[in-house]
Amino acid sequence: VGLRTLLPGAVLGAVFWQLNRVVRETRALFVLSVLSPYLALVTAEHFHTSGVLAVVTAGFVVSWRIDVIPPSARIDLYAAWELVVYVLNALCIGLETPYVLTEIGVSRDEGLIPAGLAVTGAVIAARMLWMFPGAYLPLRLSPKLRAREGGYPSVKSVVVVGWCGVRGVVSLAAALALPATLEDGTPFPGRSEILFCTLCVILGTLVVQ
Repeated sequence: VGLRTLLPGAVLGAVFWQLNRVVRETRALFVLSVLSPYLALVTAEHFHTSGVLAVVTAGFVVSWRIDVIPPSARIDLYAAWELVVYVLNALCIGLETPYVLTEIGVSRDEGLIPAGLAVTGAVIAARMLWMFPGAYLPLRLSPKLRAREGGYPSVKSVVVVGWCGVRGVVSLAAALALPATLEDGTPFPGRSEILFCTLCVILGTLVVQ
């Protein structure tokens, strides 16, 4: 990923970070939080770069300095966005899944289903394995952090956190952002397989887990 790809999102994120420092009214801050990803997407598409990466980059920059928003407004924004994200996840996945499955034609390639299940299992296992060093190693290396957290978490707690690694609409958006064709007009290699495996991971982690 080149600098040109990340630049629109980084610039827009910095702009909205500064706006968040000035605006104090919760409803206005919510409007800014809705506007920023759409503006990042449109700006990136204007410069022919990845809209998905622009939105993600802008989100990283804004969330990095989320402390400039008053605590009372942050509580309201978290609650509002939790509901919005829940509805958007349901709408996007529910509307896109039948269309994508029809486009891919799963019935014509019986190897897609085992591949999707294998990728889903690998994603779940990777998160479970990562959670243990992620939970224990920082506490092991930092006695101050360990004292502040009250010691090490229980194994059961780490397992629960690892099991709750749900994937959603961001994963689907990243997969759909792949171009349908290459510059010479030929189909993008492996796009259908990537879409199907992404859907398997989303449905597996949302429904099964």
